[in-house]
Amino acid sequence: MNDEIGLAWAVTLAKQADPKDTWKNPRVGAIIVDHNGQVLGQGYHHRYGDRHAEVDALAQVEPGTDLKSATLYVSLEPCCQQGKVGPCTTAVIEAGIGRVVIGSLDPNPAVNGRGVAILQATGVEVDVQGADDNRQALLNPAFVYYHKTGKPYVQLKLAESGDWRVAAKQGQQTKITDQVADQAIHVLRGRQSAILIGSETALVDQPALTVRSVKIDHDQPLRVILDRRGRLYKQVAAGQWATRTLIYSQNKDFVRDFDQVQEWSGDLQELLIDLGQRGCQSLLVEGGPTIIKAFLKDQDWQSFDLYQTESRFGSNGVQGLSPATIVAAGGQLKETKVVGNAIDFHFEREVH
Repeated sequence: MNDEIGLAWAVTLAKQADPKDTWKNPRVGAIIVDHNGQVLGQGYHHRYGDRHAEVDALAQVEPGTDLKSATLYVSLEPCCQQGKVGPCTTAVIEAGIGRVVIGSLDPNPAVNGRGVAILQATGVEVDVQGADDNRQALLNPAFVYYHKTGKPYVQLKLAESGDWRVAAKQGQQTKITDQVADQAIHVLRGRQSAILIGSETALVDQPALTVRSVKIDHDQPLRVILDRRGRLYKQVAAGQWATRTLIYSQNKDFVRDFDQVQEWSGDLQELLIDLGQRGCQSLLVEGGPTIIKAFLKDQDWQSFDLYQTESRFGSNGVQGLSPATIVAAGGQLKETKVVGNAIDFHFEREVH
């Protein structure tokens, strides 16, 4: 087996994991072969907090197998710090694997290059095949973006009618997507560190902003609300939004009176930097058109899922936005698919 095939196999294994399961951890695949190319073990990182791909692959190797002439192909540099599980570099060294071929260096500064150095220091032959390629950006976009920029990967989501309206009229809670589309959105939520809405959405829809109808083995996303004026003061005082919620506001009294309210200038970059410092790798923006347009205008987004149904709300409906607006903001339409009663238009913006 040559290195190109071995790494492609590892990437394919990594894709078996769902980002909602690996969550803040990257999707990683690994395969171990002997000097004849015979597969000795293969695995991938299944879920957050579970064993990593290298250890998953080693678990399949027959006990007592001499691995000095074996090669480990792994899609991402083995970790070298003690997290929820032990360092993968230690597991590889203790297994006696003679050669390791890595698809990409880990963008996490705590690991980047250190995993390679630790392996090489013990005599393991290491080849990094894609130090500068974009394989990891495609496989783990939020993980890579966060560790390179210190800010969360921002995904926008909006559901609209066939005439591009987000509600039947101003201030009226309006159901647009069906149960099938809702479940897809909950899968999307399950992949996030945080979910953001504005005060108008909080007041009108009072969403729970939780992952439901799909199973997750990690914490619920942090709920983030933009409330410049302090419109939610009475709700918060009454005990609403008391758990896992962070509110950004310019109302100094609001900030002073409640621990979960953070003072904010109104700048989105400031917001994203603060969330990044809190460890938020990914952010799903589910706010209304005003907030969505603000992220589009400031180029503070990486992907956008626009769900459109056949319903019509007419001239009284609250105006949303069309795909042309997203394209004008730098979005490229990457995929369209039918999800329940909606068509999901998936856009991506080139990430620098």
